[in-house]
Amino acid sequence: MVLTESWLKAQYGKAKTKELVKADRDGLCVRVSPKGKVTYSLRYSYAGGRKRVDLGSYPLMSLKEARGRSAQAS
Repeated sequence: MVLTESWLKAQYGKAKTKELVKADRDGLCVRVSPKGKVTYSLRYSYAGGRKRVDLGSYPLMSLKEARGRSAQAS
């Protein structure tokens, strides 16, 4: 499922019982912490293992910026 700015806004600051991870495309995903912090991450495989690098957090970085950084890193 594709991420939207409105979905991110709805998740930001909302308490959860556990961490939520939602994938976008091209390895980009967002993690929502139990306290409601939204973090953009890039998932990739290297040397047979799965890795993850954080790109930034919402709302300091927009979804458009995160997709751009994800494309640059790929």
